[in-house]
Amino acid sequence: NPLLTGGVRKEKEIGIELKFLQNRFGVDFTYFTRNDENLPTDLTLTGTTGYAETVGNGSIIETKGWELALNLAPIRTDNFTWDINFNISNFDKKVIKINDLVSSVQVAEGRTAYLVHDANDNWGNIYGYNTVTNDEGVPLINSSGLRVYSDNFEKVGNVQADFNGGLINYFRYKNFNLGISIDFQGGGEYYSVTRQLLAYSGLGDFTVGDNALGNPLRDPVLDASGTEVNQVLASNVGAGSGGVLVEGVDETTGSPVSYYTSSYSYFKSMNRKAGEWIYDASYVKLRQLTLGYNIPKKTIDKLPLDAIQINLYANNLWLIYSEIDGIDPSEIEAYDSTDDDIRWTEYAQDPNQRTFGLGVKLSF
Repeated sequence: NPLLTGGVRKEKEIGIELKFLQNRFGVDFTYFTRNDENLPTDLTLTGTTGYAETVGNGSIIETKGWELALNLAPIRTDNFTWDINFNISNFDKKVIKINDLVSSVQVAEGRTAYLVHDANDNWGNIYGYNTVTNDEGVPLINSSGLRVYSDNFEKVGNVQADFNGGLINYFRYKNFNLGISIDFQGGGEYYSVTRQLLAYSGLGDFTVGDNALGNPLRDPVLDASGTEVNQVLASNVGAGSGGVLVEGVDETTGSPVSYYTSSYSYFKSMNRKAGEWIYDASYVKLRQLTLGYNIPKKTIDKLPLDAIQINLYANNLWLIYSEIDGIDPSEIEAYDSTDDDIRWTEYAQDPNQRTFGLGVKLSF
């Protein structure tokens, strides 16, 4: 498109910075609004043009946010200091317009799920097949004892967090220093392919265990006569039956219904249903730990050096909290994203690696 132009950004920011107690306590607060207008977006063309799509201007995105930083020095003596740095921020990003032709645009795709921007909605929506429910939010159950899923993709989540932040504690005792860095996030959602594959393959620990009858989930489903079946109404289940208890309302009558369904059928039915695998992206993580030592000046007087500092460090030490054990929301991928590398899907994530290192800093 030879008429394509760059977008226009309009931004306003206001802030305040305060320090008290001889700079031992500080506050830094910023609030901003940002409008990105006339952004380039994909435009679908009719076949008569000889092209499938082009790129044109027109998208508008509005962002509002704030950032707060606190700095505190609880202890300061000749031999010992303790400094605390805390920060937290919030960004609220909305799509006002895509362009004159469409009201939504797909920006990423991953294993039967899409990342989509919708006009007049929050930026970063996740779409996929979802559980069909009644007006009270109770799942519909079919005659096979399985949940009913939507025929078309629906919005099942959104990537935007409520807040992000970090906390750093720094201690110094004589020539030793210790740094502890924690970061965190509250809110936001992601699509977990790992959990989906663990269910489909039967390798997840949640696919084993006992059912509500106290019998192994993977044991055969038995009706009251002891006959092996694929599913049975809970009112007619045998006392020694295996299977998963599936509860909801009948898709035809709307009345409450419960089945015991074979674990194989149950977990297989959830494959590629993104709505089943959306999780809270909140986390708390011990990001880094450092321990340093400054060699005394008198020790290196005869060397052509001003200072020598030795540091030990460790990264990714401890995922203190996440909704799903073993999955780190801070490390999820920007899978197939064409827009700012949006981190929206955990695509069979490898286990986190802890790294350890030693550094030596020489000052001349």
